[in-house]
Amino acid sequence: RMHRASAVVRRAIARVAPGKSSSSSSTMLTQQRQKTRAHASVAVVGGGFAGVACACELKRLGIERVVVFDGGRALGGRASARGASDSARWDHGARFIERDSGDDTSAWNAYIDEGLVKGYFKPWTNGAFGAIDARTGRFVEELKSTGDRLVGDLGFGATCEAATKDAGVDVFTSARVVGFDIDDSDDNQGCFSVRYKSAVPGDGDDAKTSSGYRFVVLADKNLASERVIRAYGERPPIESLNVPDIARAMQGVESRPVLALMVTLNREARVPFVGADVDGCETLAWIANESSKPGRVRDTQCWVAHSTDAYAASVLSRAAMDTRVGTAAHEDGSLADATSRMSEALLDVLRAAESANTTGSESTDEILPLEITYARAHRWGAAFPTSIAKGAESKQYLQSGDVYAVGDWCAEPNARGAVTSGLAAAAAIAHALHAAQSYDTDTTICTGTGSRGM
Repeated sequence: RMHRASAVVRRAIARVAPGKSSSSSSTMLTQQRQKTRAHASVAVVGGGFAGVACACELKRLGIERVVVFDGGRALGGRASARGASDSARWDHGARFIERDSGDDTSAWNAYIDEGLVKGYFKPWTNGAFGAIDARTGRFVEELKSTGDRLVGDLGFGATCEAATKDAGVDVFTSARVVGFDIDDSDDNQGCFSVRYKSAVPGDGDDAKTSSGYRFVVLADKNLASERVIRAYGERPPIESLNVPDIARAMQGVESRPVLALMVTLNREARVPFVGADVDGCETLAWIANESSKPGRVRDTQCWVAHSTDAYAASVLSRAAMDTRVGTAAHEDGSLADATSRMSEALLDVLRAAESANTTGSESTDEILPLEITYARAHRWGAAFPTSIAKGAESKQYLQSGDVYAVGDWCAEPNARGAVTSGLAAAAAIAHALHAAQSYDTDTTICTGTGSRGM
């Protein structure tokens, strides 16, 4: 179910009981409102597209306090960017987003339209897209009819950061959530507390606590993964919430691994495209010129390549996946070998494309040989879902009491699925909270159409 978001206008109407003045009723209503507002708080764990969309939408819908916890150095999740210098930057997960002309896409298209108005997204239009034959270098352009491919201004991670800041969402990055508790204090009785540790290597292992949350949104399916047992010696955080149905559904999602290669070149590649699916290559599935994106430094020739599923699966053993980020074991030899092999494959494809694109009056022998000057591989071990969580098919999110779970694995395995899942859960939470406030304070809730927000 797709949710077209709306702004929420709350209007309390005090019902004056016989024998009581409107002044005393107003005072009572104010006290009741203060009590319910203390519980108008949501913790969102996971700062990718789904978590950020959910958090920002909750703020637009009138939720007073929304906090995002993310274990990464910056927001974005699979849409985050990596940098090697001030001028070298890669979107090494999400390729791009685009409008959709299919059924039930109004919420997604509205999300994009508002992002364009606010400057979060920019059209990636200064080059062709299509498919390239790795053996011959022949490129076939794909002609689109649904609009521009869009990227984040300075990267999708920066887009997520700008959106949360504009919405007034509090954000904790490098905050690895390790568990949850139920508050028993007078102020927050019955609410959730979030326990988290610093994800920065060398910061220590002491846990911190953030309290007072009426709802918890799980926007990272790794919260249910048993990988944390092997990597950190801890139980999966979801176990402390006592939501076994959600846990089983998250654990049942099938995923595929992907390796991302980030490189800089010694010169501009003379090829007729900026992004292409790769045919006929066992190693690479997609390559793109990151420096061609809007807002990027053109002097640094940055390219990104994604591996084929088969090659990633052959490289990423279970032993490698169960290591802790920042340790020597995490940066194992298999990833170094992948960097070398993917770099060689990328150069072969680009050189073949240059040769195929050379006219009779030109010669590739007359220009500087194309070489890689920097290369690093990143592994997305189980980040790209290939199935939908059981029970999420109709709502596009999972729910058990005041605990929700969102992600592309609840809707469809792409950015659109992540965003629409987050928006759907936000609408459900806002409805539940406002209904509870209406009951607690003896008020009525009035809604009006307005800007949906990011």
